Amino acid sequence: MKQLQARARAEEGSYVNKQTSEFLVQARSLRQLGEWAAKELMGEGAPGVAVYAEALVRSGIAGNDAFKNVEDDLRLAGREDCSVEVTSRFQKILDEARQNVG
Repeated sequence: MKQLQARARAEEGSYVNKQTSEFLVQARSLRQLGEWAAKELMGEGAPGVAVYAEALVRSGIAGNDAFKNVEDDLRLAGREDCSVEVTSRFQKILDEARQNVG
């Protein structure tokens, strides 16, 4: 019985570690997507780049809702039909972040 409990605790710990890593990867990827989008909106080196990226991460929005916010901001700046570009950029960033973690 003790072995079963120890195994259950180990599995739970492994699950928690995986979830924590995935959360950090997602947050890091959102930050990079925000930095990319802000550079597209404001230009390279603008002081608002880091602020925009941080706001995207802190908003707590993930997945399609985050993409929609970024797309809306890019559209307001005059960039039309950017949804595929935003999604593919995020996927590339996410893949790189996962490779760096694992």
